[in-house]
Amino acid sequence: MKRITLLLLALGAALLCTVSCEKNKKGYDGNPVSLGLSVRWAEMNVGAIEGDLDGVSVTLADAIDYAAQNKKWSIPTVMQWEELLNTDGVKVQPTLSPAGYLIIGKGGQSIFFPSGYYLCAGSKDAFETTYVDLSVLSMLSEPSFATTTSKNMEFSLRLVRK
Repeated sequence: MKRITLLLLALGAALLCTVSCEKNKKGYDGNPVSLGLSVRWAEMNVGAIEGDLDGVSVTLADAIDYAAQNKKWSIPTVMQWEELLNTDGVKVQPTLSPAGYLIIGKGGQSIFFPSGYYLCAGSKDAFETTYVDLSVLSMLSEPSFATTTSKNMEFSLRLVRK
């Protein structure tokens, strides 16, 4: 009986994720949040059904394909990430439960970034992909940028809107 219950719970979770992910592939329809910066940030990751959930993991090719289909939203650039993480008046607070970062804008609006690696648009080198490290380990120092040459590395995806 326990196995059947666990199996049904797992199938239900998989179906919920599939529906949510498919909806977001057709065009992110979440709310933009103004943090007093040059762009508004999506309230949650692509594929997430709540703000503290990871959402879908995407490779660079998946993200480029997704961005080509999406007219209102775009993948944030390195400059937009730097603005988010380094602007005076914007607070970046690490949290342990759930693990991630709470970003509080100049006007008090806030969004949560679950722990993970977040894709940046416009990498400088065609063979490298730039990403922001918002993993649990980055909480020991501070969020940082890194690059990878792997085409199979998966990232969390948070979008921006003008």
